[in-house]
Amino acid sequence: MGHEIAHAVAKHGNERMSQALAGYDPHTAIDFWQRMSGNKGGKKPPEFLSTHPSDQTRIEVIKEFIPEAMTYDRPNNISAG
Repeated sequence: MGHEIAHAVAKHGNERMSQALAGYDPHTAIDFWQRMSGNKGGKKPPEFLSTHPSDQTRIEVIKEFIPEAMTYDRPNNISAG
């Protein structure tokens, strides 16, 4: 939990906004984490025992941030989805 609080304090959600400002499509982060999730062999520990959120939790959080990130979209740079 403390690890995730540190991420919130560090405002890592702002990275999605930075992606949009730089002309990257934040939607691609979802594809990335879906691929990462599929490439892991073996069993995954329960999220509460991990130092990082599960891939599914990351995807859900990214989806929550995308609408706000897209408000920072520079015209003609990003095509959604």
